[in-house]
Amino acid sequence: MSFDTVKKYQKNVIKLLDSSFKKNRLVHTYLFVGSKGSLKKEAALYLASLLLCETNEACGECKACKQIRKGTNPNVFLIAPETESIKKEQILTLEHEFSMTSSSKRIFIIEHIDKATIAGVNSLLKFLEDANENCYGILLTENINAVIPTIRSRSQIVNFLPISRNNILDALWTRGIPGELSQVISTLTNDLDEALELAANEVMLRIIELVKSVGMSIEEEEQDPYLVYLTQSKFLTEAANKEYYIHFLNIFISLQHDKMKWLLYQKEDIVFEELLEQNQIQLTMAQEIQILEIILSFKAKIGYSINMELSIQAMMIEIVRCANG
Repeated sequence: MSFDTVKKYQKNVIKLLDSSFKKNRLVHTYLFVGSKGSLKKEAALYLASLLLCETNEACGECKACKQIRKGTNPNVFLIAPETESIKKEQILTLEHEFSMTSSSKRIFIIEHIDKATIAGVNSLLKFLEDANENCYGILLTENINAVIPTIRSRSQIVNFLPISRNNILDALWTRGIPGELSQVISTLTNDLDEALELAANEVMLRIIELVKSVGMSIEEEEQDPYLVYLTQSKFLTEAANKEYYIHFLNIFISLQHDKMKWLLYQKEDIVFEELLEQNQIQLTMAQEIQILEIILSFKAKIGYSINMELSIQAMMIEIVRCANG
């Protein structure tokens, strides 16, 4: 087991935990706050390893550390929402486990503490009041404003920086992911695990090619972007996965931004540089902006119960009208 990733991307957090551990100043309840993918759970497991490691260094090699990584360490308890919330019964089970006599340090990690029910929170507060000195709790959240003040006041808050696009790019390149695919994926997520999953998904390659075909057909008078979309998007219909349509829209938005940067000779951080070098942009800046606004407007509506395929077809008709002046 290695904690190299969290050490690399959350240096300040690891420095805080290491310093507190060495000076015997660890508190008994932490609230880790950060966006999705900011390695909060990895840092929680690192802290658990510091507390339980046979070498006191989170070595990753001793029996305790290996058990923590596998999720089999008897002194580490992980709680995650059941059916969208953390229930009172889960906290009572935790309380029962910790009521058993043990001389070992014991750690509980609760993911998405902001999703705890009122009854769950009340049980947790009582548990924290009664917990002994060998008990350590690590609460994780993406939204500190949704965590009730009594939980916040009883915890040391540790803020996590989001993983930057450059960090995602670096991680993907290190793993041999091709340039353009890495560039595109890095615009879709700041969650490294999700980025790796997307990069390994063959459908994503097809979505990228679809965006490129549709996006550049807009620039050619002899092409009909609507027909290009219809003939090349059958795999989206067959997949019937809303997330794929959302990725299509987000990548389309990236391409439109790239076109505008290209027209302004601002080539830094362009995703589709090779594509734009090989093709000409025929539309005016005003048209490119209007097309971007059409896509953004449609994306803002996707929270409603709509037929994604029919709606995107309607969006493409609007885009064609814009491109034709």
